[in-house]
Amino acid sequence: MTEKDKQKPLTISQKINDDGLPKPGELIEIKQAHELTLQDWRIFDRLLELAWPDGAANLQGAMVWSAPLSAVTLETTHNGGSAVRESIDRLMATRVQVSFVDRTDNEKKILKTVLVSGTITTADETAPAASLQWSFSPQMVLLLQNSNYWGRVRSQVSYAFASKYAYRLYQWVALKINLHRSIQEVSPDALREILAVPTGKYEKYPQFNQSVIQPALQEVNALSDFNVIIEPMREGGKQRGEVIKYRLEYWRKSAGERAAATAELNRPKKGRRERLKNDPPPAPRPAKDTDQPQLDLGFTAASGGLNLSPDIYEKARKKGRELIHGGIDVYAAESAWKEWVSDKKIVVKHPDAHFMAFLDQFANGMKAGAYA
Repeated sequence: MTEKDKQKPLTISQKINDDGLPKPGELIEIKQAHELTLQDWRIFDRLLELAWPDGAANLQGAMVWSAPLSAVTLETTHNGGSAVRESIDRLMATRVQVSFVDRTDNEKKILKTVLVSGTITTADETAPAASLQWSFSPQMVLLLQNSNYWGRVRSQVSYAFASKYAYRLYQWVALKINLHRSIQEVSPDALREILAVPTGKYEKYPQFNQSVIQPALQEVNALSDFNVIIEPMREGGKQRGEVIKYRLEYWRKSAGERAAATAELNRPKKGRRERLKNDPPPAPRPAKDTDQPQLDLGFTAASGGLNLSPDIYEKARKKGRELIHGGIDVYAAESAWKEWVSDKKIVVKHPDAHFMAFLDQFANGMKAGAYA
């Protein structure tokens, strides 16, 4: 672990907010994910979410959390408590492998554990007062104590997916979306691992594309805050050549696109599959506007990347409310800032200060209609 890594804030120090649960990156990049169902993963996220306020405050050793069974039961599950029990049984039986850095000795380690170590449930799961107690293993608690990177995942979005592959793609992009790099090339095996495709299934590209990639893209692009494109890269011909890599590109949606996604999330699930079939794929990332006036802040001395501190978003929201009635969409502002910095080839020394200063320009642009 480098000195820079030691200075990063811990995941458990982050609070749940409107952008969702700060899910540890180690749990998003987990191995053997294909052995669990979509329902299993959603219920695990729910248990993590219910435990989070206590976990973030006093996560010491193995802890036991409790909640009404109705708080754990998702609207997407069938048979209520019994469906939760079946998922938890699988979470207790499935051993997963996670890579993490142990902050006690700064060594990278491999952790093998179950996701849930034990539970106590009310015998009558149908009773109105039925409850659930659960605990994470000591190894899982160690991981939670050491994690210092995360992706914010929204329950409403995760629970809306009908495809496990959409769930996996959404969480992977949530983990990557705040990085400066928004295009990645990955091997076919790496993409299968990202999406948790079982070994031996959909091994040929046509089946993989039809049954995995396209359903995942359709749901993520329709229901989440992100637009995602996945393109095969071939060797030996664009149409029939062997797929040697996949190119993944992802970016935050505009305010209008997010409003459309929220509207779909709030519509009845009945008929959603047919509605999404009529949705066109996202247009390529908007062309960069090179005519924006340059804001000369003088931060050109050294390169520091364009990663913002986790707490800067709330500060930006507060400033946005002061600058313009109704406030500013901080993610739209962040996207505009990054594109502008890239266009002007500005080397940013202090990203947080640079972004906060850019908000004045962004607010003026909103008033003039430059940022729709």
